[in-house]
Formats: sequence, structure tokens, C-alpha cells
Amino acid sequence: MSSFDFSKKDVLKIGLFGLGKSNIGVAEYLRKKYRCEFVIRSDKVFDKAKIPSFMRACPLYIGGEAYSDLGEDILFLSPSVKRDNARLLQAEKNGLVLSSDAELFFERAKCPIFAVSGSDGKSTTTELVNLLLKTKYPRTLKSGNCGAAMTPMLDLECDGAIHTVELSSFMLEYMTPRTKRAHLTGISENHLDWHGDFASYISAKENLLKRTEGAVLWYDDGICRDFIGKYPTFALLSTDKNSRFLSRLGCEICLTLEDGKIKLNGREILSCDRVRRGEPHNIKNLMSAIALCWGYFDIESLSSVAESFCGIAHRCQSIGSFSGVEFINSSIDSSPMRTAVTLTGLNRSVIIILGGRGKGLSYSPLSEPLKKFAKAIVLTGENRHDISSELADTLSSVPAYEAENFDTAVLSAIRLSERGDTVLLSPASASYDEFPSFEFRGERFSEIIRNFYGK
Repeated sequence: MSSFDFSKKDVLKIGLFGLGKSNIGVAEYLRKKYRCEFVIRSDKVFDKAKIPSFMRACPLYIGGEAYSDLGEDILFLSPSVKRDNARLLQAEKNGLVLSSDAELFFERAKCPIFAVSGSDGKSTTTELVNLLLKTKYPRTLKSGNCGAAMTPMLDLECDGAIHTVELSSFMLEYMTPRTKRAHLTGISENHLDWHGDFASYISAKENLLKRTEGAVLWYDDGICRDFIGKYPTFALLSTDKNSRFLSRLGCEICLTLEDGKIKLNGREILSCDRVRRGEPHNIKNLMSAIALCWGYFDIESLSSVAESFCGIAHRCQSIGSFSGVEFINSSIDSSPMRTAVTLTGLNRSVIIILGGRGKGLSYSPLSEPLKKFAKAIVLTGENRHDISSELADTLSSVPAYEAENFDTAVLSAIRLSERGDTVLLSPASASYDEFPSFEFRGERFSEIIRNFYGK
């Protein structure tokens, strides 16, 4: 994390590399407090209409010019931008400070922070944490990888406020955040195209634990298990071990799943039949949330949260039924493992849309779930040939079709469907070949369906 003295100049020259939600949030926050001159940089072409009005006259460095004339005082980088570019490194040696929305937030936040990261389930867990905390702390502020810029939340801090943040491995690569409590939902191979190898990915995730007051860890996850005792451990969780076993490992509380009951230190606190989204992975998400904010929510409201929570957008989200066909948007499923969990959780025959931009991961976790649950597969995106090649044996036993682009893939899935079928968007891939985010991809899925059926 790089600190910067914002008082050293009357007018600050602020660079923004990438113009997504996080950097727009940074700009909106800083302009309220300092006199700023902004510079916009992006190595990708983007829609200039999205530039906020107060930055329309700013210098732009786009595409091949993105790293030219690096003369800013501080450069804020979008989470997905790596910092190993030679010109960026040289500019840093010459005094340029590199930072991000997340780094500035953690430098300045005064209220308690409850942080979530992990390979799968972190967005759902973050939302559940947010809902639980709000039962006792109405001024709970949610931000981070779940969609909202973090620095604008600093202006909303007040007595009794609490932060819930979701952090990606991209964010954690460059910082070790200070938190009240921190939770890793689990670690499996992901984003290897960005981190280079699994060890580097694990190292980034581990940064979440280095400055927390209390780590919350799944014993069942082999990698997270190695962190037990290495960092101050507030809670341990397991669906396989009982509390008697976990308590010996050194923690304040243990959360376990026994006989269909969620138990805390061996005492039942919630029956799983009270949980509206009772799939195994969602029970684990709820357990994660309970453990992370235990003592900071109204225990009497736990049942109502469990009974009312119906999931997050783009995660097994039902778009509705049209002509007897149900359409499910799980665009957030950007890795093979996440898609495998979705298929297993739905436990039904589906026509599935797969593909997008690969992340350097093996598609082998999809093999058995596809054989068991796929009625048909529609492949699209940059990596469709990679999926087809690696899963050749699977595709020989399941009807598979290729589509040149996303729109064609959705239309193909619609036309393959019959009354009683389920069409599932669960791409097992990132969205960046055609879309700026998984949210845009999910929204386009819904739009195509509604347009097709005239709804």
C-alpha cells in the first residue's frame, strides 16, 4: 500500500487508469476535498460518453498511449490493471505514487471493517453479512468487488457505522488491509492468467489475513486450514467436523453443520429447513456470514434473514418462465468450479451456455456435472474452442453447439428449448471478451430473452 501526502500541493494532478466504478468513485471523492486536475488513461478503448461531466475536458491517453507522459502526482489503477508495465515501474522510481480505490479507503476508514474474499461465494456471503449487520447497525455500508466504489463510503461514516467489503485477489495483490474481521470463503484455482500461478494467487488472498483482528476460516478448505494459528483466529467453520474437534485448534467460536442444524459451539442456532436458499453452497455462505459478524447482529433476526434472502443478482437468478421454459442467469459464474457448483446445486437437466474469456484454468471440473445435468451445451466466447478441446470426451456424449457471439448463443439456447426445460447461463469464464463485466453479460441475457418473447 502506497501512502501519499495530499496536502503537499495546492493543485493535485490525479491519474485514473481505467474508468470503471472504482476510479469514478475515487474522482468523485477527491474533487470534494482537494483542487484536482484529472488525467484519464486506459489501455482499452471505452465509451467516452461514460466520462462524468466534470472530467470531460481532461487529457485522455488511450490504447497504445496509455503509459505515455506519466507526470501525475498519484495514479489510481482499476483493480484488474497490473502494475508490472516497464514504463509504470520507471515512473514509480521517479516518484509517481501508485494506488487504488481500495488502498485509499483502507488508509482513511475509521469505522470497523468486516472483509470477505475467496474463490467462490464471496459476493453472496458479503450480502448476507450486510443484511445481518443491518439488523443491529442500520448504518452498515457495503462496497468493494460487489459493485460499489469504496472511497465514497468514507463520506458516509458516522457514529455506529460499519463497513462490509468484498475484496478480489486483484485488490489484495497490492495491499494488506487492516480489518476488524476477515474471512476467506475458500481458495481454489482462479485468475491464473492474471496472477501467473496458483502460489501467487494464494499469496494475494493471504494478504487479507495479515492485519486482521480476527480471521474466520473454513477448516474443510485445505489451503485455509494452513492459516489456522498463523493469524489471530476468531472463528473456525466446518460441515464435516464437530465443535469439540474444532475448539481444540484455538478459536473463540466454532460453527458446524450437524444433522441439518447450524450449531455454534455445539448449540443449535438455526435449522437448515428455515433457510430459503438451502442448497449446500448457500448453507455454507450463511454460515460464513454468521461467523464473520457474530456478536454484531441481532440473533433474534437470524431466522428472518435466512427465510427471506433469495440470493443476489446474476447468481442462480431466475429471469422467469416463458412458454414453459425457465431461464436462469448465473453470469457471475466466471470459473469452471463455480459453474460445477451451480449445476450440482440446481440438480436438474439444463441447456447451458458456456464460454467467454478464459482465465488459465482447467475445465475438467465441468466434466462430470455436464454429463449428469446438461441436456445440451451452447459454446461461445474466445475460449469456446479451448473448452471443446479439453472436454472432447464429455461433448461426445452431450449435444453441443458453437455460436459466434453471445447473442447468437442465447438465441440458439432458446430455440433448442422445449416446454419444461431450463436454460442456464453459467459461463465458467470471464466476460471481458464481449462485456465490461459479468453484470452487463447477465443483463444482456435477460434482455435477449424478454425481447424474443415480447415481454
